[in-house]
Amino acid sequence: MMALQREYISLIQRHFSRTTVVDKNLITRYSHILRAVSCYEYHINPTEFDSYTKETARLFVREYPWFYMPVSIHRILIHGSDVVKKNCYISYWTTF
Repeated sequence: MMALQREYISLIQRHFSRTTVVDKNLITRYSHILRAVSCYEYHINPTEFDSYTKETARLFVREYPWFYMPVSIHRILIHGSDVVKKNCYISYWTTF
């Protein structure tokens, strides 16, 4: 079942990439980031997550220097590790 879900998500990402002409790698990375930010069930390493989001922000700026990064994307890419820290803290203490 999980393999089917992953294949479906990949298909949607490819279609979205072709439709919007946005780099597929950027779409995939942002998909991972959004899933991690909304995750309450698993512990996510904030340091690793921070480096992943910063690299995604660099990719965004490198690929689309002419496009102003929206505030909502900036908040997730630059300050996303704070959200992960908070979510992991909340999920850790609410499981007891």
